[in-house]
Order: sequence, then C-alpha cells, then structure tokens
Amino acid sequence: MAELIPAAYLRAASDLAGTPGYLGDELLSPRADSGRRTLLMRWDDIESYSAWERAHRDSGHPSPLRAYQDRELPGGHYQTFIVVAASRGDEQQTTSTD
Repeated sequence: MAELIPAAYLRAASDLAGTPGYLGDELLSPRADSGRRTLLMRWDDIESYSAWERAHRDSGHPSPLRAYQDRELPGGHYQTFIVVAASRGDEQQTTSTD
C-alpha cells in the first residue's frame, strides 16, 4: 500500500496549490522503510492553517491521502506544531510563543 501514497500525495498537493498561507509540503519516509509516511506541511501562520482546516473539515475532508491515514495512532493521526526556533544557513530566527 505504501507504494500508492506518493501518487495520492501529488494529487493532494495539487489541490492545495493557491491556498492562502500555504507554503508547501513534503512527504517523508524513514530511511529504514517501514511503510510509514509523514506529511510535513508548511504554512505562513497558524491562522491560515486554521482557516484551511475549518474549510477542509466543513467539506468532509476530501483528501486523496485520507485512505492512508493511521487512525489508530495514539493521540490522533496528525499533530500541529509551531516553530519556536529555526536556523537557515547564516540566518537565525527565534519565535516566542508567550
């Protein structure tokens, strides 16, 4: 089944194109391929993500990746993270969550 996920990912990524605040995403696989995949999505801000998530939920979550979500994962099939510090080359950025 894992071999079907990249094609579903490309369809889902295409659906997101042009969404306000959406910066891009990556489909990740462990080096020791266990069949698991992680989708890392990047958003301009939490408000943009929240607006997309509400609209996505209201439309019934019509994602090509839905069939591959691990619904038995403790804590749910996804997590939302915020950047608290980042380093990009010679630039450093720290964001306070206070």
